[in-house]
Amino acid sequence: MENKEEKLIGTRGSIFTLLLTGVFFLFIQNVLRSHVHMEIGPKNAIAIFSALPLTGVFWFASNMFYITFVDHVRNKKRNQ
Repeated sequence: MENKEEKLIGTRGSIFTLLLTGVFFLFIQNVLRSHVHMEIGPKNAIAIFSALPLTGVFWFASNMFYITFVDHVRNKKRNQ
C-alpha cells in the first residue's frame, strides 16, 4: 500500500472551477433578472441576491464532480 496520497485538485482545477462558477453566476443572474417582478426598486440587487445561493450550490457540485472524475481517472490508470 502507498502511504503517499496525491492531491485530487490542484491550482489549475481550482482556477477552472472558479471560472466556471463565475460564468454560471453571470448567466443565472441574467436569467433571474427577467423573473423579478418589480416596477420600482433594485431589480439587479434582487437578481444578484437570488443568484448567490444557486451559484454556491453550483460551486459545491462542480468541485465534487471534478474530484470524483479525477479520482476515477487515476484509479482507471492504476488498474491498467
